[in-house]
Amino acid sequence: MMTHVATMALVGLILAPLGAPQETDGDAPKKLAEQFDAAFNQADAKALAALFAAEAELVDEAGNLYRGQDAITEILGRFFEQFPEAKLAREVEEFRLVGPSLAIEDGVTITTTSDQASARNRYLAVLIKTGDGWKIASMRQTAEEPLPTARDFLEPISWLVGDWVSEGADQNVSVSFAWSDDGNFLVGGYTIEQDGENLIKTNQRIGWDAAQGVIRSWNFDSDGGFSEGRWSTDGSAWVVKSEIVLPEGVTGSATFYLTPIDENRFLWSSLDRVIAGVVQPDVEVTIVRQPPAPKE
Repeated sequence: MMTHVATMALVGLILAPLGAPQETDGDAPKKLAEQFDAAFNQADAKALAALFAAEAELVDEAGNLYRGQDAITEILGRFFEQFPEAKLAREVEEFRLVGPSLAIEDGVTITTTSDQASARNRYLAVLIKTGDGWKIASMRQTAEEPLPTARDFLEPISWLVGDWVSEGADQNVSVSFAWSDDGNFLVGGYTIEQDGENLIKTNQRIGWDAAQGVIRSWNFDSDGGFSEGRWSTDGSAWVVKSEIVLPEGVTGSATFYLTPIDENRFLWSSLDRVIAGVVQPDVEVTIVRQPPAPKE
């Protein structure tokens, strides 16, 4: 059973090579492309399969092989039953005329269905000139790895998502993180309380800096201060080098360590703290995941 994306990819593979061959010998390849487009727009699997050579081979990105017009007709028919309004765009990267009756083309196809699901794949096509004109002799497709998204780069610290509280500290620290609506940032922050009174509340946004190739964070404090951090890992902890600006204009720096203990605990450390040139004491707090509230 072919998957949704694999089936889409297969049709993209078949449709892709019909543009470039019109440079080979006049109007015949161009007519083939027009016939193919018309048949595809009409969801006519039989007419599409007739544009392949009798023993043509089709290989999708999952490695499934379809040999001959009957097999191609069947798989195309199944596709059009499921996706009657599918559309395809293609990016031809190279077309090579190997001889008077042989051509090779490769590029990328993007197949999109009416529900906006899409598949992007690389293809390699072999075209031959027969007594009946140009035919598709062989097709092979491989899945193209998509470019990593901002979220992909943030996944290693996605364990922060959730609600956390400090354990055994003089001051109560509450920490909370969630994915932004667009999925490109981690947003949240922390609140420090003592004797039931809020000392400070910080909003934080963590994102991927594609220009610098690093994870970065921006903090905005309730007293008007702010800071910016650059994230890296030493293999056991996440290290955040931060530059700080206090509300009165004094600057400072600190290095924070987030060291996972297990899936429900991590150690938060603030070292190398310097404010206005004065070294500050280190801080270390164990943070534990807050269990969900009991259901009523």
